[in-house]
Amino acid sequence: MTKIILQLIFFISFFNIVAQNSKFEIGPEIGLNISDFRYIEAKYVKGSDIKRISFGITGKLNFSRNWALKSKLKYEGKGILIEVGSFERGLLTQKLNYLVMPLMAEWRLGKGNLQGYLNFGIYGSRLMSARQELIKVNSTMGEKDIKNNKDEFKPYDSGFSGGIGAIYKLKKNLKITLDLGGQYGMSPIDSELKSGTGWRANQNLSGNIGMLIGL
Repeated sequence: MTKIILQLIFFISFFNIVAQNSKFEIGPEIGLNISDFRYIEAKYVKGSDIKRISFGITGKLNFSRNWALKSKLKYEGKGILIEVGSFERGLLTQKLNYLVMPLMAEWRLGKGNLQGYLNFGIYGSRLMSARQELIKVNSTMGEKDIKNNKDEFKPYDSGFSGGIGAIYKLKKNLKITLDLGGQYGMSPIDSELKSGTGWRANQNLSGNIGMLIGL
């Protein structure tokens, strides 16, 4: 938790320095992730998506009426749901929690109090925790096994980031944002890659609502 607070302080301080000579906006954001894994020539048991929460802050440096440089620092839940077993069936949920920082260009269109926008760029993230939950379907008690397995995954993840959204100006220095975005992982997430099994990467789609305050 201390590391997260220090990184948040650094993030805010950095953009405050830059904002002295530019129009800068910052604010909180919260959203819902629909996440699963992307398989590359993989022989893993494929699963389905799960829904996880995300929250953090957004900073935006406006260069013109239509262009800006945007970054976020968010705590995001990712993972996947997999059906396992044959005789003793179960549902295995792999939950991965990341501290994610995308860096994107923003192109806006429209005039007045309502504008649309398009984001495109890259992201990098740090794995904070990983937990595997197995619910045995055939168990009359709904037995649940929980295992912390952070060491099975790489500490860092990266890839492409993008999205579309809308900005509504409430007043001069206050705006509300609605965002539909996604991340497309380009790096393996497993700490050990076994020959012949391929590899897995993160991917997710998220819906977010946020606030931007002009400084």
